[in-house]
Amino acid sequence: QDRFSFDMPPGARRVKAFVTPPKPVPLDLFGKRVEDFTFQTLDGTDWTRAQVIDKQVVLMWFNIHPASQFNLEQLETVFHRYRENPDWEIYAVFAEPSRVSREQLQQVLADWNITMPVLLDTNSVGRDEFLLSVAPAVVVLNRESVVQTIIVERDESLGQQLLDDMERLGSGELLAAENLATQNRLRREYEQLIAVNSTEDATLVALPRASLREPADPERLTLVKLWESDDVDLPLHVRMITTAGSDQRVLVLERSKTVVELGQTGEVLARHKLQVPETTRIDSLQTVSGRDGHRFFAVTGTLAKQVFLLDEQYRHVSSYPPPGQEHDGISDVCFADLDHDATPELYVGFWGPLGVHAVSLEGQRMWSSRVAANVLSLTPRAGAGGHLGALLVSNDRGGVYVLSAVGGTERTITVPGQNVHHLFAAVRGDAVAGYLGIAFVPDGTPQAIGLAASFEEQWSLELSSGPFRSQLVAFGQFVPNTRGAWFVAGSDGTIRIIGQDGKFFDFFSVGSPVAALASGHCGGQPCLLVATDHKLTAWRFDEKAR
Repeated sequence: QDRFSFDMPPGARRVKAFVTPPKPVPLDLFGKRVEDFTFQTLDGTDWTRAQVIDKQVVLMWFNIHPASQFNLEQLETVFHRYRENPDWEIYAVFAEPSRVSREQLQQVLADWNITMPVLLDTNSVGRDEFLLSVAPAVVVLNRESVVQTIIVERDESLGQQLLDDMERLGSGELLAAENLATQNRLRREYEQLIAVNSTEDATLVALPRASLREPADPERLTLVKLWESDDVDLPLHVRMITTAGSDQRVLVLERSKTVVELGQTGEVLARHKLQVPETTRIDSLQTVSGRDGHRFFAVTGTLAKQVFLLDEQYRHVSSYPPPGQEHDGISDVCFADLDHDATPELYVGFWGPLGVHAVSLEGQRMWSSRVAANVLSLTPRAGAGGHLGALLVSNDRGGVYVLSAVGGTERTITVPGQNVHHLFAAVRGDAVAGYLGIAFVPDGTPQAIGLAASFEEQWSLELSSGPFRSQLVAFGQFVPNTRGAWFVAGSDGTIRIIGQDGKFFDFFSVGSPVAALASGHCGGQPCLLVATDHKLTAWRFDEKAR
């Protein structure tokens, strides 16, 4: 563990900068009158809303999961408090009745000491009528069958919040507008905080972050500056590509919605103004070459409403989803050819219930999967040995969902004792050598987790306090004494270097906030590109003489 120790500099202070993403509460449900719906009881008879007409109702959708058990135990306490109250009915609703037999479910409920009435959602009422994308989820209806309260996912304060809301509803208050306003406020605060690392939105809120360290060289490596360019302004994303003529190019997405193209030695070759709406915030640049060698670009922003597909001249080709489609924002996009037809597709991950969409280069949806709500990152995994590729999807729940090339769910991967909210692949040649996971810890600093190709944990490391963006991670195979190393930048200007297997660790500081990292080749030499607010620098790493 000593190799991962990190001494705080004099005068530095530890801050709490990470804000947990808002829970997937269906905002459109607040204040909505829900018409008649049907469940089944454990003995197989139908149960309808008409059976509790003129009563106030608490429904909790649950599955067989520790989070559901935790919330059900709190609801059980509320049930016993209100079981003699003729104005209230409280039910647990099993969300996955096709997965286990009724006898197995009854045994689980007995093990959990749950005695309240249980209903089976055999008609997917929670998904289709109540717009719920996760379990556990609580919905409270007043006497007019209007939704007043919604609580989703594991919640430490669920019992007390229910008791408070039920008391107010019992006295005739209406809570839908108030609870909706609270959820909207939480979402606005999250959107502001997650966007603060972009200079474009820096005036929204002053987010505390780790104090900047003074410039410092690594201990085990020698930094060699290959070139430096001050012809970039407020960069947000850096990419290195290989042209049709096998030349290397550096692409820098600037805040001004311009892509600066630089050569291998840092000279500016061109500036391309993106053909996107002026009011659209852009902070992500993805690129791919099609079957005919023509290049495409996809640009979008954090929680943006659309991703824009551009041709090799940066001209607008298509947008997705179509204008006007309601959703909670795009969280990640990537290109991949998972079905091995020599034509790449664009994959779009959404915050909220829309999950993942596969989109053709013409902007047409090919398939969608809602198995993972609140997507945070998309990671393609190439196929091998005649097998098709797969898409690894991480979300706010900390698991990794494996989607097939046609959108089917292959499996869910969990790392024992760890959450994985962002996932990055260490690609060597055509194979994946391992992964890097980023785990967000509520009210704490994010963690980096080194994973083998089999997803076995190899190491973990606490990162600097402050906002995290996927542009702050890169992987390269040019660090001496490693078979590949991760570069992870922190808000304190420090760049950590960790061998994929965790056996190598070093760090250096550039003395300025890092905007983006990328790895590639510069002038025939492997290099790390480091972008700060007004500068792009290419570094080479040599083994330090002993």
